[in-house]
Amino acid sequence: MKTLTLLLCLIAVSSATKTCGENEELVGCHNTCEPQCGYTPKACTEQCIMNACDCKDGFVRNSLGKCVEVFQCTKETTKCPENEEFKGCGTACEPTCENPDPRACTKQCLVNVCQCSKGFVRHGFRCIAKGDCPK
Repeated sequence: MKTLTLLLCLIAVSSATKTCGENEELVGCHNTCEPQCGYTPKACTEQCIMNACDCKDGFVRNSLGKCVEVFQCTKETTKCPENEEFKGCGTACEPTCENPDPRACTKQCLVNVCQCSKGFVRHGFRCIAKGDCPK
């Protein structure tokens, strides 16, 4: 009888449906590198969280945990990585260690992104002080 009760409990738990929030959908394998307001993590570990909620296509997660469209991201709902700041209209030619002073650049506006703070340049996936670039 105990075995039957345990089996029924396991079936009930495994068949319980998870409810996702607005602009989210239930996925079998949640990617821990989900796009967020301001940036999309680029260096991630391969992890799979079973039966979790992802933002639907076209949406990103803000710092409050809600899935919103990129244009709805604000400075208040975006947590930028270290040495980066939120820009409503960022440059498509962000300074890097390889090209610290880009001159020829299209007049593109990257909407609601995190970019390197003043005095920092992009090196790989991080922003470092210009003077710390490898020679």
